[in-house]
Parts: sequence; C-alpha cells; structure tokens
Amino acid sequence: MKKNILLILALILISGCGNIDSFTSEPSNKAEFNFSSYDFENITNNDVIEFNPQGIYAVDKNTIFVFGAIERITNGAKRTFILRSIDGGKTWKEVSEPKKSYSIYHLAFLDDGYGWALGILNTNDIGNPVLWRSFDNGETWSEAISLNATGSSFFPLGIKFSDKDNGNINFMDVMFVPSDRFGTLSTADGGLTWQETFSVIVPYDSDFKNSYYILEKLENEYSNVPGGYYGNHWWKPSSDEILHATGHDGSEWHLYHHEASKEFLLLRRNMQNSSWEVPATIPDTFVYKDGHIVKP
Repeated sequence: MKKNILLILALILISGCGNIDSFTSEPSNKAEFNFSSYDFENITNNDVIEFNPQGIYAVDKNTIFVFGAIERITNGAKRTFILRSIDGGKTWKEVSEPKKSYSIYHLAFLDDGYGWALGILNTNDIGNPVLWRSFDNGETWSEAISLNATGSSFFPLGIKFSDKDNGNINFMDVMFVPSDRFGTLSTADGGLTWQETFSVIVPYDSDFKNSYYILEKLENEYSNVPGGYYGNHWWKPSSDEILHATGHDGSEWHLYHHEASKEFLLLRRNMQNSSWEVPATIPDTFVYKDGHIVKP
C-alpha cells in the first residue's frame, strides 16, 4: 500500500484560493442544527461526536451545503451527513439518511434542481462508491445507489453532470501498484447505472510526478466550472483548513477551521462585496444525548 498517498493527493488537488480578508461582521448567534436520529450502537449519553466535513457546496448567497462524515470519537464509528441551509448558514437541516461507515466526498447540482452526492467507504477512505440523488434542490435525497466500480481502491476525484441524464465521475485507483490507474465512469440515465468509459495506466514513481501531471490536467480542465470537478469545493492545506465554494450566482464561501475556538467559521462574500462576513459558526464536536446529536 502506498503510504500517505491520500494526503499527498490532497496537497496536489489545490485551486487558487485567495487570502481571507478582514471580516465585516461577526455572527449574531450560533448556528442551529436539526440532525437525523441515528443509533451509533452502545453509545452513551453525552458521548462526543466529531464533525468532519469533506466539502461544501454553494448554490447561491443563501443556499449552502456542508457534507462529509460524523465520527464517534471513542471508537471511530462513522456515518454520513449532508447539512443544508437556505438562510445563509443560520439554520441547518440534515437532509439525507445517514449511511454507516461512509463519508460523502462530492456534491453536484444543476440549475434546475437535480443533484447528486458521491460517497465512499470511510475505512481507509477508498472503495465501494455509492451515489445519492435529489430532484428538489437537495431538500430530499434517494437511498444510496451502489456504483459497482472496478478496482478495489476506488477514490473519487470529482463528479459532473451536463444535464439530468448524462454525467461523469473521475476516479483513481490509488494502490494500483506498480502503477496508478485513472478512469472515468459515465451514466446516461441520471446515475442509476454506470459504465467505465475511460481508463489510463500511469507508471508509479516515488515523487508522484506522473500522478501530478494527470491530476493537474483534470484540475485545469474543470476548475472554472461551478459545480464541476474541483470547481465548487476544495481543501486548501495551510496552517488551517479551508474549504472553498463558488455558488452558481458567483457568491464565494469558505469553511475555515479556527484552532483556538475549536469551531468552523462559515464565511461568505457576495459578488458585489469585496470583504468577507461571518454569518455562522459551527462547532467541530457535538454531543450525542438521548438518541440525538446536539450542540455541546
């Protein structure tokens, strides 16, 4: 197994993300949350749950999604989440049924309200990709659909739909020793069935130069397409973690982890405004109490 390859890939998959400017306003109150009930099995009251977002997706200056996994700190048990806010981050509702041991890595939406969420098994962060679909701007989601992708080390690089029927998923086989395999899955029925339509074997090298070339090409091709591969959200490594999203209306969003406060700051910059505002803060840990996830 290639050591730390996912960390290296995260360092590679970077798009330009400007420095956070001075904030024009602080949130007037903490964000409110409505999580789905979920049994973590043998969990006790007041057990701590870690909030682990993998990305954010912005539709416009008011509608924003945060997605990833929620993890039980005591034993590492995980489950998916998709949180949706339609008031700029003040209130959040979990809109998908949690799936055990999985994490959601990518979202994609069309302007007519069709949406897709792509997740993988969160054990070692590879394999067993599944897809959720939405027909109402992410308010509700279908049950997860297994993609039955080839390769035991499937890692999704991005998802993109050109219309409600036709879409692609780019992926990488991250442990295809002594080579890396990059491929594309395509659908013509809205995500119900998928076929592998492209595959290339890239000789493995210890400096990851070959992989970098392929990933950079993919990033350059899609980085300017809101909602496309890398076009709406990415992780920027620095002294802090920043997730970035560009809405379909041109609004910009950051989800910034503040180490001192142990909170995520949700930042928003509208098209007409050059400075950032902080409409909400999100704690990085929650509490499991009486069968529900609540703020600490």
